[in-house]
Parts: sequence; structure tokens; C-alpha cells
Amino acid sequence: MAVDLVSTGFMMVCMALVQLMTPGLAFFYGGLVKDTSVLTMMMQSFVSMGVASIVWFLVGFSLCFGESVYFIGNPWTYMGFHNLNVQEALPNQSIPGLLFAGYQGMFAVITPALMTGAFADRFRFKPYIIFLAVWLVLVYAPWCHWVWGGGWLAQWGVWDFAGGIVVHVTAGFSSLIVVGKRQVAEDELEDHDRPHNVPFVALGTALLWFGWFGFNAGSALATGGTAVAAAVNSEIAASVALFLWLVIDWIKQGRPGLVGLCVGAIAGLATVTPAAGFIQPWGAFVLGCVAAVLCYGCCELRRKLGFDDALDVWGVHGMGGFIGTVLLGVLADPEECGSDPATAPNYCVNPGTVTASWEQLGKQLAAAGLAAVYSVVATWVILKAINFCIPLKPYHDGNLDLGEHGETAYHSPVRAYTAPKKHSPEKVGPSMV
Repeated sequence: MAVDLVSTGFMMVCMALVQLMTPGLAFFYGGLVKDTSVLTMMMQSFVSMGVASIVWFLVGFSLCFGESVYFIGNPWTYMGFHNLNVQEALPNQSIPGLLFAGYQGMFAVITPALMTGAFADRFRFKPYIIFLAVWLVLVYAPWCHWVWGGGWLAQWGVWDFAGGIVVHVTAGFSSLIVVGKRQVAEDELEDHDRPHNVPFVALGTALLWFGWFGFNAGSALATGGTAVAAAVNSEIAASVALFLWLVIDWIKQGRPGLVGLCVGAIAGLATVTPAAGFIQPWGAFVLGCVAAVLCYGCCELRRKLGFDDALDVWGVHGMGGFIGTVLLGVLADPEECGSDPATAPNYCVNPGTVTASWEQLGKQLAAAGLAAVYSVVATWVILKAINFCIPLKPYHDGNLDLGEHGETAYHSPVRAYTAPKKHSPEKVGPSMV
């Protein structure tokens, strides 16, 4: 198909914006953990930019968007970006096929990195690299193909605008499978969940929010009204969730906090993602309210149940993506917007696509639920298999940055950094906590 130059320029900017989100995530997570594991956390995000991109180039894109072979895309269709060029668009698109592959690759980079917040301080670097590659092939690729690549869920009528199922549910529910509980010294019990660098958290939030415009608006894959709606809806949902989370924190803690404000914004963005290009601005306002209340409640529930999801990946991303996916079935435009775009009313955000109905609500709920269960089971199997060959948990005492990477984030004359003791690697199986 013919290539539209305006949409091509727009999508090149969006690709760069989504790429920026992974460094933003590194700062966001890095600020939330202890100062002795900040480099480990940031490195787990940055290394995904290398490993995930290589997997994506070799077989990932083809597994996701290649012609269907049973339950997955044919790995030979676009292996090594074969059959993609800068002069032709893929079917039903107006941007070069190579640009579409590059843009979608940015999603593959950040999705596994989202999980790293759940197993902070508990994952050695070598097995993490293996896990990252295997998880992309066995979890991300199937769901990407089923929902976005013309697979059976897309044919059934499930919709996900920018990654509620494909990104947030898969990563968020996979984070329920963590590598045991963190070992915390008695003198650190009060501080082990305290962010070590709040400005890092704020910087990461700013980069993520900025990049999210490319994430959501870019998922329209062209300039036009749908991209505009996705961008505006993202801003509304994030802003509403930010303020409500701040208010809830203020009431509960007795004072407002910057960290809670930042987490609220991310919850709003994650929740609106599956619906951003399908709903009216009032729907984004509703999702922002739901995100603040539901995600906050899930984070509190996680603490009461003792799940050691260190940075609340499940509560923010997993449940945010889940409820946004489900509520799309009731917040999408009405039935008259499902007709031919040429005859649909002018107010329709994305005519000819999803419309609100009880049937659609059921489909969205079934798909999100299946994605959650699949992700939990598949991640448990992957971690179990890797741990059988390579110990997952670090065997260094104290400073994870120094023990795993030989580097420290801060060189303070007050705190002496010494090489930690090494113990014999002990294989520790993944467990539900």
C-alpha cells in the first residue's frame, strides 16, 4: 500500500517517544529502591533495550505479526525484518512496514522491563537476561499475535488500543510470580520500602508521561482524529488519577507526598491505555477515577496479604491494564459508531471499530482474565526451568550493585562500600508470595 509521508513523520517521533519510556522507567524504579540496588534496577531496564531489540529483530516481530501458524505468527515471515522496506506499507496501514516494526519493537522493549519492579533485590543479572528473552517469546509474542497480529482473539472481537492486555496485563500479572521474599535486616525493616531518591521518581514519571503520548497516540498508526483522542484521553486520565491518588494519600497519611502523586499518574496512564483511542474524554475521566481508587486499593491489599511485589507492578500496571481493558466494553462509543467510517456520526472517536455492549464487555473480561492466568502460569514455568539450570537469587550480602556489577551509585565518605561476601549459589524456586 502507499505510504503517507505525514503519518510517517508522526510515527517516527512516536517511536522515539516510546523508546524514551524505558530510560524513564529506569529512573522511576531506580528512585524507588534502596541506594544499594539502584544500579541493578536501572541496568535491568537498560539491558532490555539491547536484548529485547535483538530478539525482536530476529524473530519477535515475525512471531507477533507474521502469518498465523496455529497459535503464533510464522517466525519466517519477517525474520531479520525480511520482507519489510521503507517504500511499502503493510496491509491496512499508511506507514512503511519497517517503521511499523521499529515502533512495535519499542513496546517489546519496555514490557518485560515493567516486571523488574516486582522482584527488586532478588534477581541475578545472568538469569534475568535469559528470562527476558524467553518471556518475550513465550508470553509477549503469543498475546501480541492473538490481539494485534490478527490472531484468534482479534477475530473474536477483542480490542486493545495500545497495550492494556498485551503489555500491562501480561507484565503486571507475571509479576505475581516473584523470586522469594527479600531478605531484610532487622535494622532496615522500617526503611527497606522507602524510596532512596524521590527526584529520580519524579524525573522518571515525567519521561514516562511524555513518552506515553507516543505510546498511546502512536497506536493510531497515523495522524488524525483517533491519535488526537488518544493523546487527550491519556492526559485526562493521568491528571485525574494523579490528583485523586494525592488526595487519598493526604487523607490516609495526613500529608501529601510526591511519590504517591507520581504513582497515581502512572496508574491513570496504564488504565487508559487499552481504551485511549476508542473512548470520549468523559470516559477517560471515569477511567482516571477508577484507576486511582482501584489501583490504590490493590496496592494496599498486596501489602496486607504479604505479596512482596516490591514496587507494586501488579497493583498499578496489572490491575490498571485489566480494568481499563474490561471497561472499554462499556465506555466505547455507541452502536452507530460501528458502521462504515464514511457514514458514522462526526462525534465518533474511532468509527468502524469497537462499540459498547454487554457482549463486548464479556469478551474484554474473558480476554483479560485469560491473559492474567496465562501470564502467571507461563512465568512460573519459565522461572522454574531457569532456576533448575542457574540460581536466580543473588548470593551477595548487602550491596547488590557492588556484588552483581562491581559499581556503586554513590561514593559517600560516610558510608564505606566493601565487597560483599559470597556464599554458595543456592537454587531457590519461584514462589507465590
